Amino acid sequence: MLKCEPEGFKFRKPIEITLPTCYRNVEASPVSVKICHKTNDSDWEVLTQCLMDQTTRSFTFQTDHFSIYDVICTVGKFIGLMKETAIILAVPSYEQEIVSEIVAHVFICDNIKSTKDVTPLNLVFDKIISLRNQRQDVQIKVSAENTIANPKEHIATLEGSRDSWQFCLTRPENENWKHGIKEFKLKISFNNSNQPDIVKSVFLEKRHLTQPAPSHVTNINTEGGALHF
Repeated sequence: MLKCEPEGFKFRKPIEITLPTCYRNVEASPVSVKICHKTNDSDWEVLTQCLMDQTTRSFTFQTDHFSIYDVICTVGKFIGLMKETAIILAVPSYEQEIVSEIVAHVFICDNIKSTKDVTPLNLVFDKIISLRNQRQDVQIKVSAENTIANPKEHIATLEGSRDSWQFCLTRPENENWKHGIKEFKLKISFNNSNQPDIVKSVFLEKRHLTQPAPSHVTNINTEGGALHF
């Protein structure tokens, strides 16, 4: 969904708007969708119809005014689209030389660009997966040998465009996370037989805990039997 303001502002000539998505087309031919604009608090009106650009994964259309725009398609056509989601693991920087306890942050985001935006954390691991169902239950675990994880797991339902969880990982007897390379395992289990679990060994190095943090959405809902995303 894209909101252009001031709403209702009209142009002398049509302008071109591109709506990026976090979906990819899994069918042989591009998916045709309707571009709609909101006419009041509850009603949508079809503005035009267009195809997904297979390269940029976006929809481009023309309009002569600002409004709230959204892409709408039938359930049947939506089956031909697959949502790409970023799974991210990041940690903070620590000034002290001996660090026996760290906080690992796990994100599940519906925007691929989120892998570049974990400020003020440092990116350790990222992976792009495809989700056919946006809302589903997940179980997230971060574990390592000789390490106490608090909590041991998170059980949650994916709700929005960016969900996140934290794990406090403590090494015994003040063992230093900054010394050498430490391995821990990230496991994300989906309560969906069609969605493969994610099991990944992640290697944490001193640079992940000392480097300065970098300087530097699309929800789905149904209205009237159509899908907005």
